[in-house]
Amino acid sequence: RSLRARATTTAYGRLHEGKAAVSVAGQLVNCRTVMGKRGKFAILTLSDGVGTIDVFAYSDVYDRYKANLQADEVLFLRGRVRPDKMTGKMSMSADEILTPEQWRAAHCGMLQISAHGRIDMKGIKRVLSDFAAPQGEKGFSVALWFARPEKGLCCEQLWLKDRVRPSDEVKVALSGIEGVRDVAFQY
Repeated sequence: RSLRARATTTAYGRLHEGKAAVSVAGQLVNCRTVMGKRGKFAILTLSDGVGTIDVFAYSDVYDRYKANLQADEVLFLRGRVRPDKMTGKMSMSADEILTPEQWRAAHCGMLQISAHGRIDMKGIKRVLSDFAAPQGEKGFSVALWFARPEKGLCCEQLWLKDRVRPSDEVKVALSGIEGVRDVAFQY
């Protein structure tokens, strides 16, 4: 799984103290809970493959997102950065802790499919139907890019009425269809 989230997250080494919220992504390598004066909170350690950062999830944030705190899972966090008084390194206070699917649902503009040659449109529509977002859940639209000899490069917006769940599984399923060359989330 890629820890990159296009230009929407900040590398740990580039973080600096500030009042503005920042977004980071990383693999959860450690999570410990502590009972504090204001209730239970968690201290998370995330790794982006280059470095680590400690993230504090205070009681209201911890209670809201504790189901997402699974060891070795990739998480996307939004919060404020400050220097840790004990280590001197930058740490973060989380406001939001999302799984990749939740993050995509909040930030993804569309799913883009690039195809060429003979395209199995029935297969594409079947997969999109299988991964339709449930009623009331935010999904995203799908664009199909393909080449036609008489028209050149064409784009067709698919499934404007129904939206698709933002999962890695939909990418894998679409990638196996005849004529599909690339499947990517666009932010």
